[in-house]
Amino acid sequence: MDKTYFTPSTHREMLRGKGRSNELKTYVAWCEIDADPEVLAELRPSHQEYVAQHRNQLVGGGVIGSKAPIGVLFIIEASDVDGARAFVSNDPYYRIYGDVRVEQYLQRVAPTTRSG
Repeated sequence: MDKTYFTPSTHREMLRGKGRSNELKTYVAWCEIDADPEVLAELRPSHQEYVAQHRNQLVGGGVIGSKAPIGVLFIIEASDVDGARAFVSNDPYYRIYGDVRVEQYLQRVAPTTRSG
């Protein structure tokens, strides 16, 4: 199975943001859910609508936990950490988040598909 990884020059270009707006950085937000399933279900439609309306700010994201959700992970593009935090704090789920951690993310390995 052949996987392609960044060469030093393409890695440097990626870190400088070549091909993307130099004003945007990537952040990862880990948000622990601290709520009863009923409250989570009640807020889910507004959370999903919020995410859909702000999809252009997201690189990815999803639920953490295979049985019962224990958290939400967002990969966010923003000009600074405050912009990434604002994305999280405006999410309707924010009121049920326990611990929230937002950190800058620097991709070091080339993305691959599951098939190869």
